[in-house]
Amino acid sequence: MRILVCIAVVVLVGSCGGLFGIIACKSDDNDTCPAGLFCSTDGRCVETPSAGEGEGEGASEGEGEGEGEGEGEGEGEGEGEGEGEGEGEGEGEGEGPVLSTFRDVDPCRPGTITAQLDLGSLPDVVLDGDTGGITAGATVLRTGNGEGVSEGIEFALVSQDDGPDIGVFSVAGLIFPSDATLTAIGSVPVGLAVCGDVDIAGVVDLDELGFAGGAGDTGAGAGDGGGDLQMRGRAGSSVDPVSGGGGGAHIQIGGDGVQGDGTGGQDDPDTDGEILPLRFGGSGGGGGDNTNPQVGGSGGRSGGALYLYASGELRCSTGLLHSRGGRGGEGVSGGGGGGGAGGGFLLEAISIVIEAACDIDTDGGDGGASPGGNGGSKGHHIPGANTGSFGCAGGSGSNGAGGGGSCGRVEARSRRIEEPQIGVPARPAVARKHVPAP
Repeated sequence: MRILVCIAVVVLVGSCGGLFGIIACKSDDNDTCPAGLFCSTDGRCVETPSAGEGEGEGASEGEGEGEGEGEGEGEGEGEGEGEGEGEGEGEGEGEGPVLSTFRDVDPCRPGTITAQLDLGSLPDVVLDGDTGGITAGATVLRTGNGEGVSEGIEFALVSQDDGPDIGVFSVAGLIFPSDATLTAIGSVPVGLAVCGDVDIAGVVDLDELGFAGGAGDTGAGAGDGGGDLQMRGRAGSSVDPVSGGGGGAHIQIGGDGVQGDGTGGQDDPDTDGEILPLRFGGSGGGGGDNTNPQVGGSGGRSGGALYLYASGELRCSTGLLHSRGGRGGEGVSGGGGGGGAGGGFLLEAISIVIEAACDIDTDGGDGGASPGGNGGSKGHHIPGANTGSFGCAGGSGSNGAGGGGSCGRVEARSRRIEEPQIGVPARPAVARKHVPAP
């Protein structure tokens, strides 16, 4: 700090605050100065005592602290610059739960979802995607009272872009032994979200979850199949030449009921090969007839759809996951009904293990026969094949028979997926209920 003092020879008015000339005094002896003045250390009488005054210059700059008493003015300047750069990279892996494709699906939410679903003690369990009910015969595991948490199990209708809602059940755990069967019913796809690891050893049956087939002609004309307008099989013609109903579509087209209007479905218009939005396959159209009495075959039912989520590992050890299209009805005197398309499975977990003994079946249904022709073959997924009984598209019927239904879709979403290799051993014998094809 620099202290500015009044040292002029003439009388001045300044920061010293008074009118006076230079008066000499003996250093540190205030008695030699007039009243009201004090002797400074350099021998001058001043107005205010100071512990130290002076001027000076130095060749260096820096920072410091000082203390003093007196009046004065102080100036100071300082500049400083600094630059720095840094880069960093990092990688890591975690084993936390994988987030569900569908927002707000979280079966591990603490304090809310408290009940596990034990199919070992109640081996025949039915999930109702419309009401939220879960039953096992006369036993009610969750009351069918719609959305919310009931009996420790949450049910919610989860929306999809450009697709139907999914009725999702969230449970704290799932026990699924080989002698157990889980069936889904209703008018929408069903979801089951599980906190923790899951091993599917029993049967998941979605064959009755999909759309009913079109009615065969019994005098009022044949009916189209159910489902999206582009996926449903068309009704067969009751005008000569009589035709069978068209097969339902899903991942590929349904087969035609040849000789008339029984056109097969033209596959899912929205997914472009993707399973989302999750939906049922299209069901088969009814067969036409113009005889008396008229007895055209009814169309086959389509397979349903299931979303299965686990926050840990999802394993299918000896499970049978079925969502098959139904066979078209035989035309007793007219056209056969079209086969229904297979449904779909969306599996999601941190890791998914599909063992050799696991069977996931989304085949379509065969077309119904006519008095003079054979029904179109079902869509059956074999890698590398394309049509008929050797691919996913349904085959066309002959001589008034119904077309076959397309096969459905299966998709697994996970950080790690293990599938059986070619040449694995056949399915071992296990105790389970047999579910015949519809």
